Amino acid sequence: MDDDRWPWLNGIRDWFAKELAAGRSAVVPCSALRRSYRDLLETAGDGTAGTVQFVHLTGSYDLLRERIQGRAGHFMKPEMLDSQLAALEPLGDDEPGFAVDITPRPDQIVEEALRLLGEPAGAPATEAGIQARTEHEDH
Repeated sequence: MDDDRWPWLNGIRDWFAKELAAGRSAVVPCSALRRSYRDLLETAGDGTAGTVQFVHLTGSYDLLRERIQGRAGHFMKPEMLDSQLAALEPLGDDEPGFAVDITPRPDQIVEEALRLLGEPAGAPATEAGIQARTEHEDH
């Protein structure tokens, strides 16, 4: 499983490093389930504390399954949830980042993540200067 992910993770890290080097904030939504994946992604930063932050979205099993079932045309199928949760290594106390509950509406989830990242209150992600890259672009 890991062998096919490393080129994809390296690509995300390289893109992220370019965005940061250009002085832009960036958000990369991806399933960096394992600590080793996050360790690689963290190397995109310049070593300054807080350069790379991880937002661990959390929710109940039922809510996760419901959200997955609601997706149309996405590669993540509901039957993959158990294996994803089994592989998940939650953020360690020494990792930069935080958890955000996904029970609220998506706009509230974004607001909470932005608040914890120190972005201006009420600013949509595009106004906060955040560029996004979706997981399916290179996977």
